[in-house]
Amino acid sequence: AVVSTQSTGELMQSFVERLETDEPEAADGVSSERNTVRQTMLKLLTSLLDYAPPNVGYYLLGFDITRPLHKTVLQEPGIQGCKRTVLHSVIDLLFKELPPNSLFDTPALSHLCYQ
Repeated sequence: AVVSTQSTGELMQSFVERLETDEPEAADGVSSERNTVRQTMLKLLTSLLDYAPPNVGYYLLGFDITRPLHKTVLQEPGIQGCKRTVLHSVIDLLFKELPPNSLFDTPALSHLCYQ
């Protein structure tokens, strides 16, 4: 099936925006709806990576799924027209993990990012 570039761009943008929502997890272990969505998105992404490429998981991480994956050059957003990807969002979340930051604010999300 052919999917338009606009649709795939909107999908990427939507995933990035949801992951970058900054909200701590509840101390009682009950996550807010936003954190539950973020955790579910990361679980979906890690499960998609268990399947052979190309698939939407690799696309969301910024790989060019129209070519062999090893030929993809991952760049910082804005360099050579590179858009912000889920990989950029996950890396940013991991940098926020460095003590004394959100490692303690979002432990479940942190664990999923490291996977």
